Amino acid sequence: MANLYEEFRKKPTPGEFVGMLFQSRDIAHTTHLITTNFSEHKALNEYYNSLLVLTDTLAETSFGALGRYKISVPASTSAGDFSAHLKDLKKYIQSSRTMFTGSHLQNIIDEIVALIDKTLYLLTLK
Repeated sequence: MANLYEEFRKKPTPGEFVGMLFQSRDIAHTTHLITTNFSEHKALNEYYNSLLVLTDTLAETSFGALGRYKISVPASTSAGDFSAHLKDLKKYIQSSRTMFTGSHLQNIIDEIVALIDKTLYLLTLK
């Protein structure tokens, strides 16, 4: 999974950053549909619904603050270990978030990181 983030690891654009979040939502939805574990099913449902709202908020708010930009979503939407995916995504976010200046944009990103941490916890419940 980590190789998915190599494409945008070096100085990503805001559009690539938002695209990675949309990709994570798609991976979560796909994993949600194929899991046979009910608690994982529910945790992934909450994650992809909440991430969609937060990503939309980040995109629209940053359009207002930074100007419109092109969003680039990576093609791959398959995931093996979803917890590993979330840990990789969190590292990616923490290393790339500085392009969004302003505490209001950082606050939205903080909410995304909090959602990742919450989902990591919920995925440990059986």
